[in-house]
Amino acid sequence: MKRIILILLIAFCALSCAKTEPLGPGVSVDKHGNLKIDAPLYVIDRNYEKPGLKKADTSLNTAVSVHFYVGDDIGSQLEVTGGIVNGRLSITIQKPEDDQLFYSAANFLSVSDDLFKTGSDAAITELFMYPEVPGECINSLILCSNPVVELLDSYEFDVFDVDGYKHYYFYSLEDVIISGRDQKYSRYSDYTWYNDFDISMKQGWNVICMAEIYDETLNREVTTMTSSTPPTDAVWILRER
Repeated sequence: MKRIILILLIAFCALSCAKTEPLGPGVSVDKHGNLKIDAPLYVIDRNYEKPGLKKADTSLNTAVSVHFYVGDDIGSQLEVTGGIVNGRLSITIQKPEDDQLFYSAANFLSVSDDLFKTGSDAAITELFMYPEVPGECINSLILCSNPVVELLDSYEFDVFDVDGYKHYYFYSLEDVIISGRDQKYSRYSDYTWYNDFDISMKQGWNVICMAEIYDETLNREVTTMTSSTPPTDAVWILRER
């Protein structure tokens, strides 16, 4: 009898553990393949002397629109429940249909075929999320670790941006493994930049960390794209565009 009870407990634990899969602070995938986000939301503190981040006011309530990112534009809209509720990001994004994915991994990420271990033709896409606030410019929602808020120069109005390690969510129909460095050159100057890849996507939802580092002495920029679980101190930010 004890053995039967033990087997039932193990089976119950296995089913419970299979319901969600962590993909960062407050982010998981449920048993239906939907992406769930439930986390505090931060906004930019527009302090000109020392800009930073602060928690969104509890009066902030709005729907969130989720699209696939397509080049410099946004593509198919995904079904979403929830939104920004009392200054907190609390949404469930429905698992996409197969026909909503547009680009091969090689084209979408601009990666040379020889860096692929597998999946160069896999259909992938990236999520783009923004709050539906009437009368305001489109702002995006991003997950960022080690964030630094900067005031950018602008002739017409002040623009604050967030730098740091940004974590982007992708959906893939197949496994994708990319490893190595892609070197790029400018046709018009001696400027050189590199893309370092260490990506291992599985079928379904994935998260990729992206960071950009500029080396002034060598006049080159290095962009790293790495598959890694975001740290526990990463925060969701309402980013100005």
